Amino acid sequence: MKFLLALAFAVLSATSGYSRTLITPSFVVVIINNEPEGVVSSDNIFYVGVSKKSGDSIKIKGQTVHTTDADGV
Repeated sequence: MKFLLALAFAVLSATSGYSRTLITPSFVVVIINNEPEGVVSSDNIFYVGVSKKSGDSIKIKGQTVHTTDADGV
């Protein structure tokens, strides 16, 4: 049940941005970017990981890292 609630939260959180999902035999991991597509830098990134075995979940808020190359891009 915890697994389904965490997964539903992850999907619903991504409604304003976009997300990527990784499914392994043991975990479901969702990376959620709450910025519109095309925005390069963001302080509004979420990682949601859910264990398929225990149902335990973790949610971490983070940011992207962007550096410019020698050409300034």
